[in-house]
Amino acid sequence: MDNSINNSNEEIEISLYDIAAAVFRKKFMIAAIILLALALAAVYLFFADPVYESKASVMVQSLSSDSSASSLSSLISGFSGGTGTEIATEVALLTTRRTIQHALDSLDLSDYSSPEGLPYDQLDPPITAQSLIDGEVITVTAVTDTNIVEISVRNTDAQFAADLANAVADAFNSVLTGFARG
Repeated sequence: MDNSINNSNEEIEISLYDIAAAVFRKKFMIAAIILLALALAAVYLFFADPVYESKASVMVQSLSSDSSASSLSSLISGFSGGTGTEIATEVALLTTRRTIQHALDSLDLSDYSSPEGLPYDQLDPPITAQSLIDGEVITVTAVTDTNIVEISVRNTDAQFAADLANAVADAFNSVLTGFARG
C-alpha cells in the first residue's frame, strides 16, 4: 500500500498555542499593516468632502376621488397603511422630474456653495432635476406597514440637503393638491 495516500487522510491538529506563536512571530508585520491602514484612512478623511444626509417624511393617502370617506373600508385602510400599489405610486410621484424641478425652483440656489466655493446657481453643469435623480442625490423609501414615505437627500452642503428634502416634500404636496383639484 502506498504511504502517500495514508498521509493525506491524516488530520492536522493545530493548538491555540501554535496560533498565538505564529501571530507573535509576525507582530511587526501586523502592526505595520494596521498603521498603514490607519494612515490611508486619515489621508482619505483629510481630503474627502463630507457628505450630509437629510430626511423628510411625508404621510401619503390614496389618490382616489371616492367621496365616501366614511365607508368602513376607507377608514380601515386609513389606519392600517396603504396598499403596496398606492405607496409605489406615491414614490413614483415623488421622484418625477416635475416634482424635483418644482422643489429646485422654490430654492434660491445662490444661497448654497459647492466645496470649491462656487454658488450652486453658477455650477457647470448646473443642478437640474434630472442630475439629482440620476446622481441618486434624492432617494425615496416607503416605511414598512405605514402610509409614510421617507425622502433622503445627500449633499456636501448640509443646509442644502435639509432645504431640498423639505422642498421636495412641499412640492409633492403641491403636486398631489393639483391632482385632487383637476
